[in-house]
Amino acid sequence: MRRKYREPENMRRVAVYEDEESMQPRKRRILFPVLITLFSVIFVVSAAVLVIELIVNPYVTDKNVGEIQKIYSEASDTESVAPVSSEDDTADSERMAELERRREAVLKLQSVNSDITGWVQLDGTDINFPVLTPPADDPQYYLYRNYKKESTKYGSIFLDGMCTVDSDNQVLHGHSMQDGRMFWQVIGFGSAKTVKSCPVFRYDTEKEAAEWKIVSVFKTNTYDNQGELFNYLRGDFDSAEDKMQFYYDVMKRSMVNTGVDLNENDKTVMLSTQYSLSNVFVLLPFLLIAM
Repeated sequence: MRRKYREPENMRRVAVYEDEESMQPRKRRILFPVLITLFSVIFVVSAAVLVIELIVNPYVTDKNVGEIQKIYSEASDTESVAPVSSEDDTADSERMAELERRREAVLKLQSVNSDITGWVQLDGTDINFPVLTPPADDPQYYLYRNYKKESTKYGSIFLDGMCTVDSDNQVLHGHSMQDGRMFWQVIGFGSAKTVKSCPVFRYDTEKEAAEWKIVSVFKTNTYDNQGELFNYLRGDFDSAEDKMQFYYDVMKRSMVNTGVDLNENDKTVMLSTQYSLSNVFVLLPFLLIAM
């Protein structure tokens, strides 16, 4: 018979139990590298996001804008807009030739994107952009897309879905970016000094090229709890009376007295952007209207 092996008494295994206090140093040694790695990943990702937001995106936007500006400038071959005076002879052949070149320049841009139907430029500012007409079934298509139809937080300057380039009132939308791009500088026209320094701006379309006199600058609201609503998103009007009432509502809200009046035969263009109320996260329309 085989004899059962018995482990010597002094070799028997003994279970060793560590109390919580003795395990703390070991846990810290394991946790510390994990936390360092986690924070390092967070830091790298956050830094990458900041680089993209503050450097890459603005650079790409400026590059794209510069490309289309060059095409338009070469096609129109004109200098900056000079203020219009009552003595200007708009029938002058040289002047008419200039306007025609600018109109044709807009048409040339349609080889880049057929949705480009205009160009807006305000002297003394960085506002110098193509205007796009979005698809009828997606009026906010260019809210976060550039003229190349690429996604971007800057979006494009685009015509409101209620309007066409033939409308009596054309509303152009654009973001007021905190870095000063797009329609940010429109907000500065709430100052009479700014309006005086740039009383006229250029807005050319595929149908005609023209300078537009600033007649009103105002803020409005879009929610009932902010006060009386004013629907400024009007393209055409039911009658001359309806049109004049709209113009009256526009003029009485103006923050600046421009000394320019409107009549029923006038056409207008609105540059619409947004501003933030102090300490309140809400965006409200800010309008600059010209005839």
